[in-house]
Amino acid sequence: MDYRFTVKALPADDNASWARIPLVGRKKLGRKQGDKITLSNSKVSVSLTLHQGLKEDANKMVVRIAPSVFRKLGVSEGDVVEIGGKSKGKSEICILAIDCSISMGDNGKIDKVKNAMSLFLDEKTKIKEDCDLVGCIGFAKEAWPIFEPSTSYAVIGKQLTKLDLQWGTNLVKPLELAQAMIVGGKGKKAPKYDKKAFLKHVILLADGNSEEDPTAAAGKCKELGIVVDTVGIIDKANAGHQLDNLKSIAKITGGRYVDIDQVDLAKLRRVFRDAAKDKTLAGQ
Repeated sequence: MDYRFTVKALPADDNASWARIPLVGRKKLGRKQGDKITLSNSKVSVSLTLHQGLKEDANKMVVRIAPSVFRKLGVSEGDVVEIGGKSKGKSEICILAIDCSISMGDNGKIDKVKNAMSLFLDEKTKIKEDCDLVGCIGFAKEAWPIFEPSTSYAVIGKQLTKLDLQWGTNLVKPLELAQAMIVGGKGKKAPKYDKKAFLKHVILLADGNSEEDPTAAAGKCKELGIVVDTVGIIDKANAGHQLDNLKSIAKITGGRYVDIDQVDLAKLRRVFRDAAKDKTLAGQ
């Protein structure tokens, strides 16, 4: 079984440094003091020895690795590494932007979305070592924060009851607020996270086109390095109903668009569960 850990506190010179592996990881792996582990990439493989930690690391197993070795491996401080040699994907700051227009009350759509979002947060809990930050926005004619980006998934999940329905649908507002929640602005201070080590991600869900053209707002997201995946809740019995704005936002920002029949709860849950794990919408 593989285990991931974050590279910490590398000094500038070539003195030995410590990379910490929590005790729970050692138990899962069945590793003990003196055991060897391997870190590798396509060019080099390094064998390392587990040691019992000292002082603040007394209850942990640690690996002593020189910075020169990390440079050979192409690993730097803040990177997430997997024992066994695999490199893991980046952590993410993800904003869920949910349409709360009156039409989302039809056929219980908003309740199905809340259910899928709860599954999203449950999945994030299972992979919490990624330290993903999750925030949420509700929007109709205006946009408002439901909860700020956090790793306290159980706590913020209780705020989903605040997805109250209002009149209007304006996709510009949630994009602007998501930008502020991720990088700061509009009276908001960006949360503390490694800007280089984290993906900047928005999942925007709506059941209608925007009253205002979102092209410029999507372009600003692209400029800031924010990928916007979009989910359209549609009535497939009405084949002429398309969500062109959502498709355009995804295309501009390098995201993906997925449409879901308004009665297909199973697919909605699956899309959110997979997005939590893969940090992107599954291709359709």
